[in-house]
This record gives sequence, C-alpha cells and structure tokens, in this order.
Amino acid sequence: MNKGKKFSEEHKRKISEALTGKKLSLETRQKISKSMTGKKLSKETLLKISKALKGRIFSEEHKRKMSKSMTGKKKSKEHIKNMIEALKGRKLSDKHCQKMSESFKGEKNPMFGRKHSDEAKRKMSKSMNGKNKGIKRSNEACRRISEAKKGEKNPSWRGGMSCEPYCFEFTKDLKDFIKERDGYKCMSPLCNKPITKKNPLSIHHIDYDKKNCILENLITNCRSCNAVANFNRSGWKEIYRMVIKQNYAY
Repeated sequence: MNKGKKFSEEHKRKISEALTGKKLSLETRQKISKSMTGKKLSKETLLKISKALKGRIFSEEHKRKMSKSMTGKKKSKEHIKNMIEALKGRKLSDKHCQKMSESFKGEKNPMFGRKHSDEAKRKMSKSMNGKNKGIKRSNEACRRISEAKKGEKNPSWRGGMSCEPYCFEFTKDLKDFIKERDGYKCMSPLCNKPITKKNPLSIHHIDYDKKNCILENLITNCRSCNAVANFNRSGWKEIYRMVIKQNYAY
C-alpha cells in the first residue's frame, strides 16, 4: 500500500520516536530481514546509517549476537574490497590494539594447537613476496617490533647463548684463514644471494658452541645464511658437517 511512497522527515521522526524502546517480535524481525534480502542500499542511505551508529556503544550481549549471526558467512570479494578501502589510513588506538591482541590469545586463536602445513607456508610466503618492499615504518613502529622480539620473546631465543663470549682463539687471523680456506664464498648449499656490504661473509660455529673453535667446527656463511641457520639447528648441523667432510680431510 505504501510502496513507492516517500515519507516526510517529520513523519520519519515520529515513526522513529514511536518505535524507540519497543521490542519487535521474532516474526516481525524475520519479515523485515526477508524484505531487505538482496536489496542494495544507496550510498546516501549507508552514510545515514553510519552517522546514526557513530559513537553508539553496543552491549556485550548485542555484540555476541552480531558475531553469532555472521559466523560461517562468506563475504563477497567486493565486500572485502570495500572493507579494506574503508579501513585505509585508519589509526587504531592502543586500547583497541590491546583488545584485538587479547581476543586472539591462547585458545581464542583459531590456530591454537595447530600447525601450518608446508604447502600453506609456501603459499603464504609466495603471497607476501615483495609486499613489504619499499615500506617505510615509523621509528615508533620499529621500536615496537624490536621490543616484541627481544630476549625470551624471540623464536630464536636459546637462553642467552648469543651473549656468551667467544674463545680466545677466535681472532681476526683465524676468521680470515677460514674465509680463505672456503674460497671467500658462502658454503651454504642453498645460498643464492651475492656477497655485498649489507650481506658480508661471517664465520659460523657448526655446533653453535662459541668456545669450540677447532677448524672442522667453523665454516664461512654470508650474513643471510647465518641468520637462517638459527632455525632448525639440528638440520643445519648435519648439513654443514657434511659440507666440511666432503671438502676437507678433517
């Protein structure tokens, strides 16, 4: 009966006031939801809704219901694109960041107790390749990243071994001798990076013991490969021992 009819602003205000505080029945809500399914709201309408909701604080119960209603729903590519555009340039407060962090801690994290497969890791690595190139982080962002990776928070933490002193024999002459023995090249079989000022040669202790400076325990690495060797240590021990055995009669 009212299809196509436009209400005046005064009429809309009266309807709004009359409905304020009223709880609609489940049947009525379902009818309203059904009538809106598939309809695209104009930008003007969306803007009005956004303004009307700005600053509104939802109860925990309301938030829970909204979250439940969205669970399992797949967003279209266009929807995701619009969300990304809407969040561009937006700065989250420290309180907001803390809440987000808390909401994903421990058992709340969807990956809790699970591990990514090698295939998943490969895909993630490929998708991120080159994305961070040229990104300039603020000093504050760099400081936070540094703090988050310090000491025991670092996945490479081994109880403070990096702070232990080297043996007295680990001199510049010994390092130069090892580099000359190895032909002034990185001995990692997987190395594919050139030696530059930013990626110089260094001497790696195969068994990760700084006080063990016998010749068969030292090998030349570039800085990049030396960092990689901090992960999967038992694997790299075997690889570098094999390299030494194949090249030298120790």
